[in-house]
Amino acid sequence: MMVYYFYRGTAANKWHHWLLLAVSGAGAFLSKYSAGVLAVSFVLYFIFDRNSRKCLLTIKPYIAAIFCVLLLIPHIQHLINTDFLVFNYINHGKAVKYGYFVQLVVLLAALAAPLLCMSLAAFAVYCIGNCTLPGWKNLKLAVTNHSAFKYSFCIIGGQAAFLLLMGICGHRLLTIWTFPLFLTAGILIMAFYPQPLTQKSKITFSVMASVFGAILLLVPLIHYNTSSKYRYHISKESLRRSAQEFYQQQTGKKVVPFIIGDIW
Repeated sequence: MMVYYFYRGTAANKWHHWLLLAVSGAGAFLSKYSAGVLAVSFVLYFIFDRNSRKCLLTIKPYIAAIFCVLLLIPHIQHLINTDFLVFNYINHGKAVKYGYFVQLVVLLAALAAPLLCMSLAAFAVYCIGNCTLPGWKNLKLAVTNHSAFKYSFCIIGGQAAFLLLMGICGHRLLTIWTFPLFLTAGILIMAFYPQPLTQKSKITFSVMASVFGAILLLVPLIHYNTSSKYRYHISKESLRRSAQEFYQQQTGKKVVPFIIGDIW
């Protein structure tokens, strides 16, 4: 929604679009700090799109920015009270799995995966919807929707550039951080899709998306209910023993006086 309302704000420059951007942006940031990386993408879009820069001459985006900060004040206060402890986790929460250059290669592969997956899906929809393989002429890359291409490229490019810069600076990287690129990768791919869409192609896409969604729901449901994993399916006794062993490692062989809390 943050990405959507920014586009609507720059396109129509209406008050409600910018204020909804502030609300959705604050909500996105509170759910995951990485949503803040989209600010890089938004700046990139302002650079490449001349019409969007006209919005910067109005007061609306600045009021939206102030409103977003106001919504985040309770959380900012919490960060101050806890000495920004959460950022210590962001820096050291998990060891780097790969070496310096291997990590960059893995990240590049993770960035390419959304584009490849969405391209394969679009190719399948075209073939099934038109009951034929595309000819060589149709395989030539040509942008059919320039506004969709420009916006989705900036959204993807800003996030990709930020992650690559983190990797170049030696920061740990997780491939899961590239998952938000899948949505805009789909829009980017469709910017090349032959127009207009046939009704059969739309039906094919709807069916494929429904089947894919069902698979995404069923596979984890079956997997997690038929397999065990530490801390997913663990007995209370095992959990108590783990806590006691850790306590004794830190304090000696003293008896644990008490353990409280719902988790125990």
